Amino acid sequence: MIDLLQTLSHAPGWSREVARLLNVESDTDWRLLASRLGYSNDDIRNWATQPDPCLSMLDEWFATHKTREATYGVLKILVDMDRTDASAIVDRALEDVGQLMIVMCRKCIKV
Repeated sequence: MIDLLQTLSHAPGWSREVARLLNVESDTDWRLLASRLGYSNDDIRNWATQPDPCLSMLDEWFATHKTREATYGVLKILVDMDRTDASAIVDRALEDVGQLMIVMCRKCIKV
């Protein structure tokens, strides 16, 4: 079977772990996230037929938005949804990127 993340070129690395959490049906699952991101009921129904609906939705979101804006948009909604489990994953990814940028900058200026 083809690895879904490999076939989706726009979703960031952390999206797989977030999708695993949000694919579990609840009042605050991927459907609520998709709705709050502005997707229609038809879009949500179409993604619901996919093997990994949340990852498919996130791929579309990142394909149509700049990465930074898309990431902060998802993070804000996850916090608003009180999905601290999922928002913590995004927070960690952002912290990792921040640390990487600091290391790269220090190498550039040889501090």
